[in-house]
Amino acid sequence: MEVSEAVECDLESLHESLKSEEEYVPSSEEQSQLAWLALATNLPGKSAVRLAVLILQLAEKHGRKRHLLITPCRLADSSISRVAGYEGLVALEVAGLVEVNRCRGRNPLVSILETRRS
Repeated sequence: MEVSEAVECDLESLHESLKSEEEYVPSSEEQSQLAWLALATNLPGKSAVRLAVLILQLAEKHGRKRHLLITPCRLADSSISRVAGYEGLVALEVAGLVEVNRCRGRNPLVSILETRRS
């Protein structure tokens, strides 16, 4: 068997396997996260959206939605300035998407709030 025949055979088998797979349906947790993120995209400015994505990434990484620490280093890793990060936190908090526990001289602790489905 030549290389071109092997490639054709592999492509045919791949095509058949793709046809037989069922359509992807997101879980209720994924749908909830998408709805939450959609609400964040309606807020003015870019900082709230970028911070919302960062918060969701932290929640996935740590496996929890409460007590997520937003550090200046994490903000910098996401190319969010400190001031823009805090402005984004205020916007998300006013919109009712997060609860922020602030303590002078400490990094804020953020908890994701559940969105109401209408």
